[in-house]
Amino acid sequence: MMEAMRLSRLLVTLATLASIALTTGACGESTPPAKEPEPEHEQARPRKSGIKVASELGEIDEAKTKQTFRDLSPKFMDCQKARLGVVEVLSGEVKFFVRVGADGSAKYAYVADSDLGDHETEKCLIDSIMAAAWPKPDGGEAEVTYAMELPQQAPRDANAWPSDKVAGEMAPLAQCTGGVSGFRVTMYVVADSHGKGNGGKSGKGGKVAACGVSVPTRDAESKVDCIMKAAKELKLPSPGSWPAKVSVKL
Repeated sequence: MMEAMRLSRLLVTLATLASIALTTGACGESTPPAKEPEPEHEQARPRKSGIKVASELGEIDEAKTKQTFRDLSPKFMDCQKARLGVVEVLSGEVKFFVRVGADGSAKYAYVADSDLGDHETEKCLIDSIMAAAWPKPDGGEAEVTYAMELPQQAPRDANAWPSDKVAGEMAPLAQCTGGVSGFRVTMYVVADSHGKGNGGKSGKGGKVAACGVSVPTRDAESKVDCIMKAAKELKLPSPGSWPAKVSVKL
């Protein structure tokens, strides 16, 4: 009887120890701590540069700008009159692009479009623009475009030639552009009794008496001299007794 009681107590003790061991093992396992949420990163802010760049153009008074161009009209007419001895039928429309500085001076200007047909006159017009006092823009430099016309002074206009009449002769001019497009070349053609026509054929031909070039951008002005030189060397058909005028795009 005593042995049975001892055996029963031993079994209870073993069961208790086993229960304690299991509990202790479970508690001893390292449970990883919950991952704290990462703080949201603030949106990256651009660093301040020591260089200030004027990214926006200023505003210029439109009415005062137009008045400045009107005030230049007498000088523009003088530019035309100075060249009528070379091309009596000199006339046409010109569109200018002008960059006006914050101090009211013209930073640069160029002929953005023109069928005037005389580089010397166009240059005189630009010189007048550069020398003029312009309205001071508000908020930085300003860009201005303006179109005007020099009227015909001769008894009648030059004979108008379509561009395809001389299209086959434009290769030397196109080579000057370096692949840049947007040039407009306008030429006055007169009879050349001492020369030859296009293709080297004998007989009276035509020569370029004057030529003007408008450019797509300011940087393209570097191509103008080459185009002008190539145009002056062209051998074209004779227009007869009255000058012809033709415009082509390159």
